[in-house]
Amino acid sequence: MITRSAHPEPGGATRVLPRRRSTARAVALAVAGTLVLLAHLAAARPAGAQTDPAGTAPSAPTTVLVPSPSHGEESANATFGIGPASAKGPDGRGSFYYAASPGAVLQDNVAVQNISSAPLTLDFYTADVVVGANSSADLPPKAEAPKDAGTWITLDIPGRPSTITVPARTSVVVPIIVRVPADASPGDHGAGIIVSLSSDARTDKGDLVKVDQRVAVRAQFRVSGTLLPKLEVEDIHASFEQTRNPFGRGDATVTYTVHNTGNVRLAGHQRVEVVGLLRASAAADPVPDLPTLLPGASVSVTAHVPSVWPQFTSTADVHIDPTAVTGDADPQLGLIDASTRFWTLPVALLVLIVLLLIGGALWRRRSRPVAGGGDGTNARVEADRSGDAADPGVHEAPEHEVVRS
Repeated sequence: MITRSAHPEPGGATRVLPRRRSTARAVALAVAGTLVLLAHLAAARPAGAQTDPAGTAPSAPTTVLVPSPSHGEESANATFGIGPASAKGPDGRGSFYYAASPGAVLQDNVAVQNISSAPLTLDFYTADVVVGANSSADLPPKAEAPKDAGTWITLDIPGRPSTITVPARTSVVVPIIVRVPADASPGDHGAGIIVSLSSDARTDKGDLVKVDQRVAVRAQFRVSGTLLPKLEVEDIHASFEQTRNPFGRGDATVTYTVHNTGNVRLAGHQRVEVVGLLRASAAADPVPDLPTLLPGASVSVTAHVPSVWPQFTSTADVHIDPTAVTGDADPQLGLIDASTRFWTLPVALLVLIVLLLIGGALWRRRSRPVAGGGDGTNARVEADRSGDAADPGVHEAPEHEVVRS
């Protein structure tokens, strides 16, 4: 809020000067405090990242910043993480990757890191990697028990506890054991090793809520056997929308679903085009590459194709070039094609042609001369005669011949 006060000028004039209240000072202090907090948070995050076979992942144990009211103001920000490790500590791997045969037993280590100034007791559990939104990999909540690769990993410590207490500013190395079932199906399987911290927090309205903050490291398995890399294009549809210009081009929209029906994870490049009856073609706007599709996963795609000539009927062609995920062997799959036919009628042009034909017919009818003369007398006489003949009650008087002498 701004107020104004009057100050006398030399000569008796009055000058009005603005005076800002303490609100501006409070805003400045709030902005400065926010910048200091952001700088503190940036310094608290670990630096460095590297790429692993599953994609991009941090090379150090993954960390997360969460509120922890139970430890008081001294540790209002609790930072913890998890990552692959050797027996001595974090080893720089971004995730776990195992190529194993059915029945194999493997030993490994995971490091749980507490960067906070107070000890933390964290839940420790595993889960299956599932398909989440937009076919991205996701991990279900703790209440959902794993059924696949999540059951293959267990803590290799006595009692197999479900929680781990990590002292302040310390990393704890936890040995794990991996047992691949003898009947495990060939191909790719995914799991996650998760640590979580539960705490109470209040919303802006003052409501008390339970916050469960999780951080995980991924474990990817490739079980030996017959590998079947396969992608399919399903539910392809196309529609056409023309502009009002009868001689202009329109836009097409192509939708389809890419489904991983094989047993290995795959990605891929995409290309969409429309080819008309007269062989005039138009390419779609660049379509993003497919995300990593786990076995059984699918993703819906919408492609926009501009500048399509209306050629009565056209074909929408979808081309998928499958690629391996970084670190996997090339699947050596050929190009996958799918197509559908749809109407691309030049509606505006057809309407214009119909209107021109109707207008031409009306003009020719009005400009045509009437048969028998311009005044229409004969036509009326003939009409009268035909009308009289049709009436049986009307009799014509006999005609008399006049003879002149």
